[in-house]
Amino acid sequence: MKQPHWRTRLQRVALLVNPANFFHAAAASQIAFEAIAQAHYGAVFVVADALLVSEAAQIAKLSLKYQLPSMHQVRAEAEAGGLMSYGPDITDLYRRTATYVDAILKGCKACGPARPAADEI
Repeated sequence: MKQPHWRTRLQRVALLVNPANFFHAAAASQIAFEAIAQAHYGAVFVVADALLVSEAAQIAKLSLKYQLPSMHQVRAEAEAGGLMSYGPDITDLYRRTATYVDAILKGCKACGPARPAADEI
């Protein structure tokens, strides 16, 4: 039985990570995507990193240029043009943190009433 084209293509996924903060220019991401494309990877998973988030638009353009679907850990990267994200909405996390801090400052006890549920999944 022959596998569909997308399944054979997605058997290899590249991991774009910045372990030692070696990304200092857009040229470095260009070189990384060239290497990923030459190695015939089917997709790219971008690990959350402050510098990679700041390069989100460039990474999205390179993903399109090299026809590589990209999955991100940070929602803002997907909003900048990445295919999808599998991670929390950072703004929502800060909003919920503020409600917890507000409740604590108003005297709410840790074992008091139930905490508010998340608004979205």
